[in-house]
Amino acid sequence: MKKYIFSSNNPLSNPEWDGMRPMILSNYWKAIVELLIDPQSEKPSVLFKTIGVDLFHIVSATLFTHLANQRDFKKETIKKLFLRGFGNLNGDNVGISDCEWWQRGGVASGLNTAAVRKLAMALNHAINVQDNVGTVSL
Repeated sequence: MKKYIFSSNNPLSNPEWDGMRPMILSNYWKAIVELLIDPQSEKPSVLFKTIGVDLFHIVSATLFTHLANQRDFKKETIKKLFLRGFGNLNGDNVGISDCEWWQRGGVASGLNTAAVRKLAMALNHAINVQDNVGTVSL
């Protein structure tokens, strides 16, 4: 957590969030669980293993920047932002939005650190995709 949440590029590193940080992180992880863990599955999820924790902590700076700009850290807002990002993924990266991908024995179980970083970069980019770029004033 220290490496990603308290890094200078993450808005939550600002002391202004000290009192709210635990609730923000709770909402963040609850949103991820609701999106990526199938409670009906007999297979356990690897979401809370090193792979999942690293991936979503790397992505947190991007997501928390959007949320801090909106001043909205509700679980539902976090889920919407993730869903938008998942919708913007392409190719092999789409799998990270699927519950089965995160189950033991699935794709996530066999990833190494370099693969996690590549997936995090893809998800960061997907979250940052802007709509209506043509309406920007220059």
